[in-house]
Amino acid sequence: MSEEQDMYAPGQSITEAVMYVILDGCVIEKNGVSICDLRKLMDEYRYEKAPMIQVDYKDFSEIYSSPKLAVRKFAELVYVR
Repeated sequence: MSEEQDMYAPGQSITEAVMYVILDGCVIEKNGVSICDLRKLMDEYRYEKAPMIQVDYKDFSEIYSSPKLAVRKFAELVYVR
């Protein structure tokens, strides 16, 4: 199986797919809201073991150790505001 096929499996939720992409080091931005794993982007966090997922929007910025909670907050800010 190729690496691309591993990224998103049929039946996988969007939340799971976003978590996979974030933990792999990508940044997602939509409607001015961004989400990323700081361990992949900033040298000072590189050796942290727990995820450091930052959700950022205008005057809101928070770091989560739970990718699932971070993705929920990201979705809330993108779609519910």
